Amino acid sequence: MRNNLVFTNIPEDNSTGSEPPEVTERELRNHLEEKLKIAKETADAMRFERVHRSPSHPVHGQC
Repeated sequence: MRNNLVFTNIPEDNSTGSEPPEVTERELRNHLEEKLKIAKETADAMRFERVHRSPSHPVHGQC
């Protein structure tokens, strides 16, 4: 089992459904800075093994 952190309700502007991990990671770092008030230097120093989004609503045609 991995050490996982799950963040919810981070707005997503992803009309194609294929947001690259780099964009997801950037959005997460912005969320850490703006909403959780974590210093930019600290947020930038955090290492993530994997960053991805899970759909907040069912995606048609997928299980």
